[in-house]
Amino acid sequence: AALVLCEFLALHPDLVRGKRVVELGSGTGVLGLVCARLGAERVILTDLPEQLPLLEDNVRRNALETRVAVRGCAWGSQPAVREVIAALGGPPDLVVASDVVYCAAADPLDPHQSPRAVFDALKATLKDLCPIGAQGLLSYKRRMNPEADAFVFESLAREFGVEQREVLFHV
Repeated sequence: AALVLCEFLALHPDLVRGKRVVELGSGTGVLGLVCARLGAERVILTDLPEQLPLLEDNVRRNALETRVAVRGCAWGSQPAVREVIAALGGPPDLVVASDVVYCAAADPLDPHQSPRAVFDALKATLKDLCPIGAQGLLSYKRRMNPEADAFVFESLAREFGVEQREVLFHV
């Protein structure tokens, strides 16, 4: 999903050029690094603490230390969101994420770590992070059943005015 969104942004660099960008759940950081290469003014890659050394290494290997920073950000943590906004130099113009919502409608075994609880924490983070007028681009590979997909997009549409587009990626 990250590569599909990277390809989309490469075709539409105006979406990131000159913008302050936050990538949520960065993983390897490829999406945020592409945003920086496409001309984003400042990019913050975020993930859980155990992922940060890999992100920092990838920023260094791509020689983007002057425009890309790495921060821990557990979803649902307002202090973490405030730190991200401070590191960015203000609220983001664009928030990007890939593969962060799969299995969001699954039945919880542990209500605090269930996919549904994680999805609710993601939505809380988006609300804290995004001022009115900020854009978000989210990509994910369909892995769920149609009812779960509908849950994800209906929930995001209710709270954020999401427009859903299906993009086919050819290998």
